[in-house]
Amino acid sequence: MIFQNLLASTSALLVALVQLGSMDVMGSSKGIKVLPVDLSPSIVYVEKDGIKGFIYPEDWDDNDARVMCKQLGYKSGVALGPWDLGHPLYPYLISNVQCNGTKEHIGNCKFNETSPLLNLYRRNRIAAGVHCINETVRLQPNATFGAIQVWDRDNYRLVCAEGFDDLAAQAVCRSLGFTYGKSICCSAFGRMEYSIVYSNINCTGIESSILECDYVKYFANCTSEHYASVACSNNPENEEFELKIHQSGKVTTRHFDNSGFICANDFDDTEATVICKEMGYKGGSAYFHSRHTKYSTVPLLGVPWLANIACEGTEKYLGKCGKINWGSVGTCDENRLPAVYCYNKTGFSLALVNGADKDNGLVVFTVDDKEGAICLRDSVTEERQKLAAIVCKQLGYRNGGLLLNGTDAENEFTARKLFPGKSDMFITKIKCKGNESSLAECTFRILEGRYDFPEDWISITLDGCQNSSCYRARSYNRGYAFLNELSCWAGKRRLVVKCFL
Repeated sequence: MIFQNLLASTSALLVALVQLGSMDVMGSSKGIKVLPVDLSPSIVYVEKDGIKGFIYPEDWDDNDARVMCKQLGYKSGVALGPWDLGHPLYPYLISNVQCNGTKEHIGNCKFNETSPLLNLYRRNRIAAGVHCINETVRLQPNATFGAIQVWDRDNYRLVCAEGFDDLAAQAVCRSLGFTYGKSICCSAFGRMEYSIVYSNINCTGIESSILECDYVKYFANCTSEHYASVACSNNPENEEFELKIHQSGKVTTRHFDNSGFICANDFDDTEATVICKEMGYKGGSAYFHSRHTKYSTVPLLGVPWLANIACEGTEKYLGKCGKINWGSVGTCDENRLPAVYCYNKTGFSLALVNGADKDNGLVVFTVDDKEGAICLRDSVTEERQKLAAIVCKQLGYRNGGLLLNGTDAENEFTARKLFPGKSDMFITKIKCKGNESSLAECTFRILEGRYDFPEDWISITLDGCQNSSCYRARSYNRGYAFLNELSCWAGKRRLVVKCFL
């Protein structure tokens, strides 16, 4: 009996040790010490029981960074990470830090204490980083571009965009250590958590800080309700810029030492043609990506440099178009991001093929000598019905619907039997509201090449995995996502419609 009790106790202890090594346990504020950081971006170091270590960056955000920096005597801070450790000298001590931004000590926030055994399972050696701020003026979301935020009493405040010009932008950038500044209008970096307090900014060009300029404070005088933004550089602005078409079709540009993008406002085939000509093609077709993806967030997109460019299509370079006004973008379209498909022979055209008559069939599009179809993998039957109607309207019909019942079963078997053959490329990840008159008003991606997926195509990553179970599950789901994408190449899930006059 005694032996059995001892055996049971030993088994329970082993189970506890295994569990300790495979999970984090909730920690308290006792014993957690934050080590000083520099004003420049830094890895976060903490100490517990005399052991120096890192914070694992899962759930690490600005609220956590703000508490940590205030604790160290700074005015505020922003989160950085995941920071690549390379070959770390120290272990992880805590993870999953959850502060609401009002705590006085990061040890008073919720967090998980990381067991020594768990460190063995963290193969992606990354850590939380922080940029502590003592500046009265800062930029968000980036150190060289963003909304102007001025520290006032106990929080940051925004500057009104009305009347804010390049002289004011230069004063802002000088206070941040740059030589030159460019005004970016208006509310260019999305929703901000702070209120607009400073308005009627009037600078002469010699000020070293925006607070040396004339301004009105705490007076409701910003009728547009748009905040001011800037881009900073140590080189003067000129007409030079770099243009890039990414593998996914997304168009980006670099100007004034800052990477950025073109707003979707009034972007169409004329702009796409000029951009493609500049890159050595005969012409181009415009389409749009959705901005609501992991890889289309403001910090990754950069500065919204251009909008309403007003090309005629005959220009050989984008810089020759009618309205190249860097940084003056008004209100940038928050839902769409311009993309182009370049061609050397013929541009984008849509048609119905292999149907019983001319009013129905498989929807195909052609560019140059390549033929593509519309993949239905990411949609449900109701969305497919709306898409069928939009395609038919684009082809000149009054309305339209699905030729088959729209289910995956119909598309995988009946459609392949009625419409055999494979395609060179696909339109996929398509999103429409339902009131569009053509595909050009929707957002989608064009995928060409069976395994040539763009950088932001498969959303499932291995980032953040801390143990082998996570790696196995994520790897399986990632592989399944690839197979689903490739299903269209097997002739499955292609859009087949019937149109009505």
